Amino acid sequence: GICKVINNDLQANHQILILEMGARYEGNIQELCNIDKPDVSVVTNVGVAHLETFGSQEVIANEKGTLVDRLESGDVAVLNADDPRVSEMGRDRSEIERILTGLNNGGITASDISYNTSGMSFKVSLEDQTETFQTKLLGAHNAQNLLLAIGVAHYFGLRLKTMAIAARKIEPIEHRLELKQ
Repeated sequence: GICKVINNDLQANHQILILEMGARYEGNIQELCNIDKPDVSVVTNVGVAHLETFGSQEVIANEKGTLVDRLESGDVAVLNADDPRVSEMGRDRSEIERILTGLNNGGITASDISYNTSGMSFKVSLEDQTETFQTKLLGAHNAQNLLLAIGVAHYFGLRLKTMAIAARKIEPIEHRLELKQ
């Protein structure tokens, strides 16, 4: 899929290319980074998906850590600070920037998560700023995903207020914690 997107869909006017580099076996992410090395890597978590092919969460962490290992000087890792395996990635790499986000830890955090008939809201704290985010997405995991996206957007210079406006427009994927009226 990555080659198809790069060869067929990428246009000269595109400024940012977002690629999902998933893995089912050891070495998969290395192969994908050989096709297109990331400048900004986002690592969401080290879960138990594909545990049958990896054998342990440590092996999964090493595989996902490839996304950070392949970064070059000046590149950025946006990491889930609430996952101990993820928050350690790149810790010894002073030549890259690490942006840590989390519901409980990190430089970009969420608090006061609440749900109502229009979706979810939470406060995001970033440096000396706080902004309320409202979204139709539901679940603390989606707040964490948004925090990671906020980390990337902050790196690219977007204002927190602009991000909050954009979050209101996100539509949930059908049948995935979709809010029904």
